[in-house]
Amino acid sequence: MPGNGQAVTGFVFSVIAVSLLVLSFHRGLAQAGFIIGWVGIGLSILAIVAWILVVALWDPDNGSPFDPDTTTALARVLWG
Repeated sequence: MPGNGQAVTGFVFSVIAVSLLVLSFHRGLAQAGFIIGWVGIGLSILAIVAWILVVALWDPDNGSPFDPDTTTALARVLWG
């Protein structure tokens, strides 16, 4: 099973952000960690919404949701 580099990278960055927030004695680093954490949460929510759309619009009789035709249809729904 191939690894998911983006998921691992996101996890590592979130751990770093939390550790900076908890372990930092300087206000600037703690604030940066806090902001990075919120940005990570926002991006995670966007990714979840995107996957929900992919699953909701996927027609099992039409093949994979990543076929070019399905991807084009999804793009039309999202961006008009």
